[in-house]
Amino acid sequence: MNRHWLLLLFIFFVVTYGDALAQMPVNLAIFVDEDSLTLYVSDSGLVSLQGLTFRVDDGSGPKTYSLESYPSFRGLPYDSVPAPICFRLLRDTSNRVAPQDCQNKTLLIQKLAAADVFWYDATTNISHLITIVQGETSQGICPSGNPRCDVIFTPPTRSPNLPANTATVPFTSTRMPEITPTPTLAPALEIAQQGVSSNVDWVPYSPYTQVIRGMEMVLVPAGSFTMGSTQEQIDDAFQECQANRDAAQCERTEFEAEGPQTPIIFTESFWISRHEVTNNQYRKCEGAGVCAPPSERTYYDDPFYDNHPVVYVTWFQANDYATWAGMRLPTEAEWEYAARGPDGLIYPWGNTFDGKLLNFCDTNCGYSWRDEDFDDGYETTAPVGTYLDGASWVGALDMSGNVWEWMSSLYLEYPYDASRENVSGTNDNRKRVLGGGSWTTIPDFLRTANRYGDLSNFSYKNIGFRCVLS
Repeated sequence: MNRHWLLLLFIFFVVTYGDALAQMPVNLAIFVDEDSLTLYVSDSGLVSLQGLTFRVDDGSGPKTYSLESYPSFRGLPYDSVPAPICFRLLRDTSNRVAPQDCQNKTLLIQKLAAADVFWYDATTNISHLITIVQGETSQGICPSGNPRCDVIFTPPTRSPNLPANTATVPFTSTRMPEITPTPTLAPALEIAQQGVSSNVDWVPYSPYTQVIRGMEMVLVPAGSFTMGSTQEQIDDAFQECQANRDAAQCERTEFEAEGPQTPIIFTESFWISRHEVTNNQYRKCEGAGVCAPPSERTYYDDPFYDNHPVVYVTWFQANDYATWAGMRLPTEAEWEYAARGPDGLIYPWGNTFDGKLLNFCDTNCGYSWRDEDFDDGYETTAPVGTYLDGASWVGALDMSGNVWEWMSSLYLEYPYDASRENVSGTNDNRKRVLGGGSWTTIPDFLRTANRYGDLSNFSYKNIGFRCVLS
């Protein structure tokens, strides 16, 4: 096919965040590859990307595609995107990694069906022409044959006239299901940065979601809470353990590790993944040659468990995935704050246990300490997001039950301090913190303040993880 297809990338910025942001130049780099198109925003801080639109001429006439029409990108706060960030459209058959500029940056990927759009003339090996425009004024051109174009783009100060009939590109989605649209952006971000003093302060905005590289994240506002348990709470948990298990199976030291309490202040908001990382998500990291497979693959290799949390992964494997995804594992303080909030809830949903709100050791569980009063529907792990009513105050799901979750923190005695986060080296096999309990545990280990530690190279059928992003 000896023709050069012309690709015009129209970038319109609708500014709703204020004049300061409206006048801020945005540093862009466009990459054209044989099976992908990548927009890299290299700035630091908030930039406006609302109304980002692609116009493609493949020889049969121009077509217009809105970035906001892709389900993988819905929920993105276009008028104040936290840069640096990469947007990548690629053919469904592509397994290419992101351009070097996008490594270790927030990366949103949308896979299109193979027949949708092509950006490369395979006959001549020449990249298509790309023009960056503001309205009808050209802002920069990538010469034919050059796979990269750098542009400084100044957003307009008022909304442009977008095309009347913006088409929605057909695609084959490999991402998380569609989510409920998030609340109005500006108030939510302002409140998140200002901070909250109680869980109820965040109710009008929770869950505030954003999909990042196929992972649904929820925003955790700045604020403070008291980490750990009081002595009375420790005594109650130990007594509950003795009442529900053989007394010899209850070690008081496991509960004493929750004290003394430590006041924690978060001066900045952060994102935490709404669900635990699934087998399907982890498999992509393995396919990229970064993550080693789980040590036991019964669940991992069975498509029935694609949307179940990945298990049998060590702390090192969890850390490798988080790094590959441009994220990290949560600190112990971040995880507990996202689970219980300023109010210091005993469970993510409140202060009273309810076996209908989580996957735990119920009547289906094979252990002697199972709770015969509840049936959560699952013998082992459950699909992530099954128990919507068990969400934490920020909308994070399965913070109690399903699987224990690795955290970045070393398992050290309280009071908590930041020194336990200063860990370097991949061969450090000291104990790391696990939290949240699992399908094998009962209420005493399902409390938000409960903590457990195991060696970093340990893996088991009830251990998984989730990610955070600053």
